[in-house]
Amino acid sequence: MLAEDRDLAYLQTIVLLAERIKAHLDKVTVAQFMDSYDDIDLLSYRLSMVGEYANKLSASFRASHDHMPWIAMIGLRNIVAHEYARVDPGRIWATATDDLAALEQLCRDQIKLREP
Repeated sequence: MLAEDRDLAYLQTIVLLAERIKAHLDKVTVAQFMDSYDDIDLLSYRLSMVGEYANKLSASFRASHDHMPWIAMIGLRNIVAHEYARVDPGRIWATATDDLAALEQLCRDQIKLREP
């Protein structure tokens, strides 16, 4: 599979994860989130998957969109996967509610450019 095709598949997966994160956010307030280990775990996991797929994007794709915080996304994935005790629920909430939209929009725009 060509890097371009892999990138398209990864972009589509990131959008799917973003949609699932947004759907869950519609069901909880920040107070409910902070008080629920299940909600924290769920969003942490999904954001870690975003980081996993961001890491799989080709280096050329990431370089051509260097305004995105790729290192931070991948770093969050690594914390969730390897140092879960360091997960900051406030940071998870902020990432999901404030930061994810720009990535989702970039992915959607790039998908439109790549799909036949």
